[in-house]
Amino acid sequence: MDALINNMNDVDKKYNELNTTSLSQKQEIVDARTRNEEAQIYNESLLSDEVYKLNRIFEKLPQVTKKLAYIKKLQAENDTYSLTVDYVEWYGGEEAVQAAKEDKAEDAASLNNGFYIRNKQIENKKVTAKEDLLIYQLDGTKSRYVGFQDFVNEKDSIENSDRLFNIHFVNNELVLLEEQYRP
Repeated sequence: MDALINNMNDVDKKYNELNTTSLSQKQEIVDARTRNEEAQIYNESLLSDEVYKLNRIFEKLPQVTKKLAYIKKLQAENDTYSLTVDYVEWYGGEEAVQAAKEDKAEDAASLNNGFYIRNKQIENKKVTAKEDLLIYQLDGTKSRYVGFQDFVNEKDSIENSDRLFNIHFVNNELVLLEEQYRP
């Protein structure tokens, strides 16, 4: 009987040791995940800063033009596509309030979102879009890359919508479409 009690005590002792080791390992995993998440946030922040800097440099190049527009139509033409766009102007802060007042907009006194989009004249300008066009659409508040064919397949949700796109040209050639976030 004493041997059985000793065996049970040994098993209980081993169980407690394993339980302590298990809890310790679980804590190490939690700590490692926390460090990993913190490192990921830090790296994303660094990457975001670098992307922002590169974007600012890109936009300052003399051969680069950036415009804001609604896409009215997307159609195939031979081996390329054309976009029919309506260019607009974006104003923020006090400029937004001033522009809205100038345009006699109904909500000029209380632009609760902090921006105003001016579209004095509806224009339908045609722009050639090649299949190597870079396209970034919003997925919630984050921008995500969309392949050209996927973009073409979403034609119905793009045409005549109120989705705004920053349109980037290099030497008058369309190179980048980037959906504009609006709060």
